[in-house]
Amino acid sequence: DFELSTLPTILDSIYTHRVTHFIAVPVMLSMILRLDDSYLDCFREDSLRFVLSTAAALPGDLWQQFEQASGQAVTNQYGLTECSVGIYNGPDAQSRKVGVAGKPYACEIRIVDDQDEDCVVGCAGSLWIKSESLMDGYLNNDQATTHAIVDGWLRTGDIAVQDEQGFISIVGR
Repeated sequence: DFELSTLPTILDSIYTHRVTHFIAVPVMLSMILRLDDSYLDCFREDSLRFVLSTAAALPGDLWQQFEQASGQAVTNQYGLTECSVGIYNGPDAQSRKVGVAGKPYACEIRIVDDQDEDCVVGCAGSLWIKSESLMDGYLNNDQATTHAIVDGWLRTGDIAVQDEQGFISIVGR
């Protein structure tokens, strides 16, 4: 079970198992910041390449606080069970921008309006993803599959905005 009392043991495993990637959800990063500063030393272990935040939006202020306190770069990932690739933020400078989901990786994205027409840069719309790793459909549920997948595009159910540099922000559901 993950809870505040188990965090020291989890963090100690970075040393004992020479962890290369620490995968966490934003609430875990917030909880780590509540521990004594000595627990943050594990993030300076030479085996650790980066921290990956996933499964929820990572607020920019938490992102910056964690990086400053730990000395470790944080990357971010947006993805879905239905499509194993998605949107990544970092670790390199071209794909990194604090406070946003990131840029498409091994997939195509569309942001569309209520008429399924592509939105212009800077306008919010429904996020659609297309990829070779997209699921074939929901098991024994053709109706849900037909609603979710249109011409090979997965309707994620999320509302997104793309900026001029190609970074995607998730702004709603």
